[in-house]
Amino acid sequence: FGFTRKMVRNHIRESFFAWDKDGNGTIDREELGPLLLALMKQLAPGMPNPSPKELSRVVDAEMEQLDEDGNGVLERNEFAVLVKRFLVKMHRQNTKNSINGSKVSSRPPTSRASSRPTSSRGSSRPTSRK
Repeated sequence: FGFTRKMVRNHIRESFFAWDKDGNGTIDREELGPLLLALMKQLAPGMPNPSPKELSRVVDAEMEQLDEDGNGVLERNEFAVLVKRFLVKMHRQNTKNSINGSKVSSRPPTSRASSRPTSSRGSSRPTSRK
């Protein structure tokens, strides 16, 4: 990905504190909703916002999946799972977009002869002939 483990840990820590609006050291359902909405917009920028009922279902599903100890809130380690999963999805999406973007050319492939490196003829380096 180009990220060091330390960079990921720092990003997770900073993100956790940014989304922990009440500062109690956990992410509750009310804080998770806007977070998930922001992540959805990152992954699918043109997608319309889900209805409050749809967002509530997404929050419930994510909370059920991520809340390992079942206390109804996400601690930093549980939040880290969400962030890492998001980073993987973004990396895959960016990789897919860059691969698809490189296949845009409608020109036929060049022949082998024209794809060879150019010779030293015409270069500014002097050649020695004996």
